[in-house]
Amino acid sequence: MGCASFSSTSEVDLDYQILLAEQIRAHHNAGFNTPFRQVIDDYATFKRQLYLIILDKYASQFRQAEFKQIEIILAGLTPERKNEPALGVNVFQRFQGQWRGEWIQNRQRTFYDQIWFTPYEIDGGLIAQKVIIRQWDDRQQKPIKAIAAINTYNPTNNMILGAVDVQKSERKSTYAPHLGFRIDPHTFIWIGCIGGSSNTPSYSFYFEKISTIDQINHYRIRCVGFNWNRKSKKIVNLNWREGHYVQVGSVPSSSAGS
Repeated sequence: MGCASFSSTSEVDLDYQILLAEQIRAHHNAGFNTPFRQVIDDYATFKRQLYLIILDKYASQFRQAEFKQIEIILAGLTPERKNEPALGVNVFQRFQGQWRGEWIQNRQRTFYDQIWFTPYEIDGGLIAQKVIIRQWDDRQQKPIKAIAAINTYNPTNNMILGAVDVQKSERKSTYAPHLGFRIDPHTFIWIGCIGGSSNTPSYSFYFEKISTIDQINHYRIRCVGFNWNRKSKKIVNLNWREGHYVQVGSVPSSSAGS
């Protein structure tokens, strides 16, 4: 996803507040007409097709148990969200902390330092988690770019939404909406979209998992990127991406999200 450059933490905090307002509006308005609605509608149309593509081309990238988790979500075997127990602030708890590592896309490696804050409850009962994603200069050992991101969870219907990439130049709701599925405390599937207003938006299927190896927490992302042709109802332009991050620090709680 594209990264905008920021000059101060306060600007990232302001962008986070924009994302938070958009997520609150989406969760509390069942008929919301926002980019989240488009993602949900597209996902319902392409999820079976995406499952068959992953089965055919990328199944070897996942363990058998992991692929079964993907099948449950994409093949439509998952139970209705409303029948799942409410998860509370624990929904994103396993992912909190500071993570540093590399993202590989088109054979290009980019280093990132990500700060996932402690989830907190906001008015209306929603659970929110603030995230700051910083591009990292591995030679200078310091961040050079940062973007705001957010995860939210609605316990009334178990809907999970996310968003990243507020554009500094516009200072309005320009973001990449995400639809989330919690598999277990350390595993998520996310469906993310860029360019949702176009006829062939760019989508990403993210399988994200936290594991502890040799007493160190590792955060691995495996991703299938593609374009969705809304006219032909076909998935095109497939590509594989992945990231691997190590937890380098903990993050104090932030009940105000700032």
